[in-house]
Amino acid sequence: MLGTMLAATGGAIVMAYLVAWLMRVPGSSVGTFVQGSFRGNVAFIGLPIIYALPDAVFADGLSARTAAMMIIAPLAALALIIGAF
Repeated sequence: MLGTMLAATGGAIVMAYLVAWLMRVPGSSVGTFVQGSFRGNVAFIGLPIIYALPDAVFADGLSARTAAMMIIAPLAALALIIGAF
């Protein structure tokens, strides 16, 4: 599940860069465009889906929802940092 989340998140970021290039977004605005696409997708689509599904507990006691947030939060922070440049 976590690998799928990482792949989907990475795919969304790559797709946002591609769409920005196709739309000829000015270079100074590409980071903002990508960050808005990525964060909006996580906030309004990803998190509700994660919390709507039944929660599963892994063998070590970590819940799937907690694991998802442990991945999403650092990726969102990384996207914020990358988008600033």
